[in-house]
Amino acid sequence: MANPDWELVAVCSFLDELSLDEIIEYGPAGGGLDDDEMTGGSSVTGATSDEASDSEDLQAPRTKKRPAKKPKTEFQRQLQQVYDRKSRENRQARLNAMGEALVPMLDEFVRLAQFRLVRTQRELHVLCLAKKNGAFVPTLDTALRQVELNRGAIACIQATAEDWNERKNGVSGKCFLKPQAADIQELVDTLGALEAQLSVVTSELRWRLEATTTGVWV
Repeated sequence: MANPDWELVAVCSFLDELSLDEIIEYGPAGGGLDDDEMTGGSSVTGATSDEASDSEDLQAPRTKKRPAKKPKTEFQRQLQQVYDRKSRENRQARLNAMGEALVPMLDEFVRLAQFRLVRTQRELHVLCLAKKNGAFVPTLDTALRQVELNRGAIACIQATAEDWNERKNGVSGKCFLKPQAADIQELVDTLGALEAQLSVVTSELRWRLEATTTGVWV
């Protein structure tokens, strides 16, 4: 079955609410003919006295009232109820889908933060071994890159935790993720612990890169 023409449906619904006579009667001002013009009669101007003309000029213009909107039929009310119910169901389905997608995303975020931590610890270990053995480190670009990546990861973790706390406490609106709240909170807490560890190793790596040291790094 072809999709309905919604513009045509809207026009038909409007015409169903007003009869053709009402549309003509309450149409735009000046759009139709006067009774005399429709019947072929002519207006008589000479028979009117100056006093009567002045009286007509002083009359206030008529304000045309729009017809009262007809109440909805039983079918229209049922149709509106079906539409409202479908809208609520679709909205709830979207919220559930977003909630179900958020938990795996946070879980992946935890793994990425763990990788950042391990990668930074590895860079620290390499620098310490090079200093201890007196080896020449040809470039520090990789270690500097880890510092920059960690800064972004730490900022993202902090923003995620702040946003979740605001949503959970109703600061930024009603929370629609109550079924997943426990899982989300656990992952956010894990991210918070990783953020603290990542901050420590990043500070140490930055110190190793920037500080002028003597002796052996331990």
